Amino acid sequence: MEDFNEIEDSENLIESEQDDEDIVKDILDQLKPNKDETSEADLEKLLNRYEKNKNDAIVEDKIEHLNRPTETVIELTRLDLNRFDANLLRGFRQIQYLYLQDNRISSLQIDFFTILNRLKYLDLRNNALVTLPCSICYHECLEILLLQGNCMTRVPKEIGK
Repeated sequence: MEDFNEIEDSENLIESEQDDEDIVKDILDQLKPNKDETSEADLEKLLNRYEKNKNDAIVEDKIEHLNRPTETVIELTRLDLNRFDANLLRGFRQIQYLYLQDNRISSLQIDFFTILNRLKYLDLRNNALVTLPCSICYHECLEILLLQGNCMTRVPKEIGK
């Protein structure tokens, strides 16, 4: 279990210039000495961490050339993202249009709409969303929200107030 914590503390593997196969090989090599002690839950945490790092690296690569203070439109479509961390866009104070369609995003973080409080247009079509965070109810600028092609089963009860 202590070795798993060392893995958690290791530097972000995505920052290296290794391809996905090398990253997976490195992770497996780190686990080999403690193969008997590594639980399924530990492996799942490691996989989730890898997926988050991979998604964050994809987004960072896509936005690195943009002018953070003045950019109003960000397009992150068809990147096969299964999660999206709105914190990656904190430096973009003027974002009004965000395109996240045709990914695999299954949920939005609780403070998504608080972080991106100037959004007027949000395209989340063709993802895997089942609900929206309550923070949408307090978003004063959002005019257009596209959700077609998701698996929405519920919306925040506050949205009707």
